[in-house]
Amino acid sequence: MSKKYTLLTGLIIAVIVTVFLVSKSNNGQQPTGSETPSPSGSGSPSPTPSSVGNSPAPFVGLTGLKSPATCKLEGELVFIAQNISENHNARITWNNVDIASRNITWTVTPREDIGIGPNLFANLKLPSGTETITARLPDNPKSSYRARAAVGYGELVNGNVVVKNATCSGEVVIRKAF
Repeated sequence: MSKKYTLLTGLIIAVIVTVFLVSKSNNGQQPTGSETPSPSGSGSPSPTPSSVGNSPAPFVGLTGLKSPATCKLEGELVFIAQNISENHNARITWNNVDIASRNITWTVTPREDIGIGPNLFANLKLPSGTETITARLPDNPKSSYRARAAVGYGELVNGNVVVKNATCSGEVVIRKAF
């Protein structure tokens, strides 16, 4: 029984020593896969991605998305009374939004206290989808407004998440008809 424990202990020590020696020979660094082996033939070496200059790094999203977010606005909201509107295909369409906590930031012209949404991607389909736009007019509304938006998304840059905004193409017209 004692020989089995001695053999097992010796095997564990051998594994630990091997791991230690391998890590020392790599200077404590793990191989990255970016090392290019030396050419064994007499031909000239092919360029590698790390040796090509001025190439922009490919987009890498937080959840593995391969492209930045995009969005589009279209349609019109027509208010037939202060609190009643008709939706004439007023919607926002988005692609490549990574997580539900991303914001939709609205800009309304002329600037007034107008409520418009959706404002957050929580409960919306991700990474891509379409949603109807809703709005609330101020107490003394102007005859019309133009709404534009931007959507947030994340990009991994040098191991850090950078939050960016994509400006939506198009706009939504909000019109008073009463």
